Amino acid sequence: MFTAVGVAGEANPIEHAVAATFRITNGRTSATAFLVGLEPADGQEASSKVLATAAHCLEQMPEAAITLVLRVRNDEATYARKETTIALREGDKPLWLRHPDLDIAALPVDLPEKTAAKPLCFAQVADASWASEGKLHVGSDVFIPGYPATLEGDDAGWPVLRRGTVATHPLTPVQSARTMFVNATTFGGDSGAPVVLVHENRAVVVGIVTGMQRQTDRSRTPFEERVTHMPLALAITLQAPFIRETIEMLDTP
Repeated sequence: MFTAVGVAGEANPIEHAVAATFRITNGRTSATAFLVGLEPADGQEASSKVLATAAHCLEQMPEAAITLVLRVRNDEATYARKETTIALREGDKPLWLRHPDLDIAALPVDLPEKTAAKPLCFAQVADASWASEGKLHVGSDVFIPGYPATLEGDDAGWPVLRRGTVATHPLTPVQSARTMFVNATTFGGDSGAPVVLVHENRAVVVGIVTGMQRQTDRSRTPFEERVTHMPLALAITLQAPFIRETIEMLDTP
């Protein structure tokens, strides 16, 4: 069990969201994940950490362990890449928990010391009240840090940040509006990225990217048949309350 703690305003809330976002890879495929810290209910100093991502990303990686691209801060106030191996399976048993109905997964992780990782608090993952009270609505400006087509922002492995707009109405009730579109261009490798809104000078995760919407056209001549996929600059996003549900189902201390 764990408790959610409040989060004060930050000097740069988007930098916090970027600092909590990382690339995961098995060397052939790549995805985005973000780190959530959970405060134990018994008041222990140490907190559990969970990687949240799209479930299909982990399911498509058959290995027992994968690479998490972390970062460390140098003395010169710069950052360096620090790749580490994280366990994904124990035998045939996945170590992550998948939401029973949706494409969301949560994986408990232990990070190496001195890692430059600033997890988002559980309280920074939006619950259903964000949509019902209108704090999240069609037209809301949001940000997506991720790794489109395996692209990294620099050699240290920082994500690439893009800006978008919530394109779906209505967003309530959440149980019948699980998925929303965000007007942002995403690609393979962005699955698992957080969709972040800034509210009262703090970063709040309001969704998780699980795919991109595209139009498929087929043309035929006497000599060939051609299929063309056209991205529509719409990120398929699951609302954040289902991220909370997934994390809450974990057996964490």
